[in-house]
Amino acid sequence: MLLLINTIQKDLGSPNVLNIQAALHCLSRLLTSELLPAFLPSLFSLLQHHANACVRKKAVMCIHKALDLKEKEQSLLHSSLPSSSVKKTSLKPSSSLPSSRRRDRSSSLRKRREGDHTEDEEEEEEEEEEEEEETDSVEDFIATEGLREKMRRALCDPDPSVMSASLHVIHRLAKRRVSQWIDILPSLISILKQILERKLPRDYEYHRIPAPWLQ
Repeated sequence: MLLLINTIQKDLGSPNVLNIQAALHCLSRLLTSELLPAFLPSLFSLLQHHANACVRKKAVMCIHKALDLKEKEQSLLHSSLPSSSVKKTSLKPSSSLPSSRRRDRSSSLRKRREGDHTEDEEEEEEEEEEEEEETDSVEDFIATEGLREKMRRALCDPDPSVMSASLHVIHRLAKRRVSQWIDILPSLISILKQILERKLPRDYEYHRIPAPWLQ
């Protein structure tokens, strides 16, 4: 595994564009959550690759894969949490007991129920805190790596292949926090207008429909 990581990292830093593309294609298939820290810096630097637009596009696709891995990791952690058990007491005071003992027993039952209710509230608070931590894990990854800013720059890339690849990542991010992407609506409308006016290359047409996968 160590040899594989070193080989891919070497190819990602190669001056040969073909070696870089081969390494990116390999990463899109073999990337795991454990390998993310080793390759994310190289992927982010390749987003600014000036020599070849295909390299930038494949780097965006690998980042999409990384985001997918993070979300799957979070969902697995959430599903592994034990479900909360609700404790219920159904003890009833017996009418055959003397009145003094019934009062003592009812007071002890009341205290026990209050204690159980307090424990249930504490368990619910702990579960809510754990859910908040899990929800923030992907958001922390997005914020720490500056993923929003990088995808905004990729959206403005002059090559339409990079732009189209970034749209898939932006769609994934906007589903989580749509309020943080409202300001790019004019850019998205402009892109859609260019597509409908057939301003993209002919390679983006499918059965005479301009880029149906982007509309």
